[in-house]
Amino acid sequence: MGAYDFHQKPFNPEILGLVVERAFYLHALQQENRRILQIQADSPYLVLSVGIGMLKVCRSVEK
Repeated sequence: MGAYDFHQKPFNPEILGLVVERAFYLHALQQENRRILQIQADSPYLVLSVGIGMLKVCRSVEK
């Protein structure tokens, strides 16, 4: 899929640690985006909520 980033030698271990941390963060964001897109594809309406009460309201509206 290609390179994420590149560095010249000699590299600074602290900078390399930041690059790796940023790569993991980007990967997590991409996974979350894929999950949201899948939810949106499964339903014509997209409501993001962590509350069980809001989920119940959404299910009632769907019915």
